[in-house]
Amino acid sequence: MAGEKPHESALPVEYPDLSDVDRITDSVVQNPPEEWDVYSDYVEVTHTIEAYDVDKHREIKRKQAREMRKEVEDSGTTFDYDGETLETRTDRTTRDDVKDVKEQIDAGVVTEVDWEFQPHEWTTLDGAKADKLLSVIREHRRLAFDRQAELESELDAATDMYDLRAVSINSGWPS
Repeated sequence: MAGEKPHESALPVEYPDLSDVDRITDSVVQNPPEEWDVYSDYVEVTHTIEAYDVDKHREIKRKQAREMRKEVEDSGTTFDYDGETLETRTDRTTRDDVKDVKEQIDAGVVTEVDWEFQPHEWTTLDGAKADKLLSVIREHRRLAFDRQAELESELDAATDMYDLRAVSINSGWPS
């Protein structure tokens, strides 16, 4: 029952105005009830206000950038080949498999192979198409590393929480 006292001696609880606290640069944590200020006619909730640790948050974002790079690196990409748009995986296993196929073609073991770009999407890989595919995979992975390096440079240049917040970990990645 809102507005009713839980018992006769209960005091009203008041919350201080924290509108002047910069929530980007400072953390506001409500203290436990035993640390609140008790007056004769009310109780005031207290808070601890601490500046965010820029270096700690920089490291958090650096870790996020690295995790995003790993995700993007293996996320796949599309490319055009002879007027056909193809979608391919870009993970390390696919890259190594394409390298193996290319080596077999170059050694004359085979002239072409059937290749599954995506589940149930087949094409024939000859030497030229294998070269293109390998190049596309390597470029995609290189661009992912380049983006991570760019982000880390931006993060290293950040001097405060506003600068860190301006660094967008989720944009600028290759697709």
